[in-house]
Amino acid sequence: MVGHISLNFSAQDTNLISDDFMRQVAGEYMQKMGITDTQFIVVRHNDREHPHCHIVFNRVDNDGRTISDQNDRLRSVRACREITERPHGEPSLPKCIKTRTGPNAVSHCRQVGQS
Repeated sequence: MVGHISLNFSAQDTNLISDDFMRQVAGEYMQKMGITDTQFIVVRHNDREHPHCHIVFNRVDNDGRTISDQNDRLRSVRACREITERPHGEPSLPKCIKTRTGPNAVSHCRQVGQS
């Protein structure tokens, strides 16, 4: 069983999103989603005008338990909101993260500000 999530950042933030920053946000997102203690890969894509990455992970953790996908959409919205609504003093705060979980499910986070 494999899970797939795409994290999509605002095109306005293209110059602010380094590979390291994207890895950091992907790791924080995975923690908030309960995707821990499992095999995964994070791949950055440059095939669109907006920066984005794909997270592909084993839904069976290292102890043989299934990582829940229950309420993925709701949990994803909450995780994105928590990441984008951090205090404005933090550097390189993404204005918006959108996620795709599953074939057609899209969750959007509100815009956090303008640069």
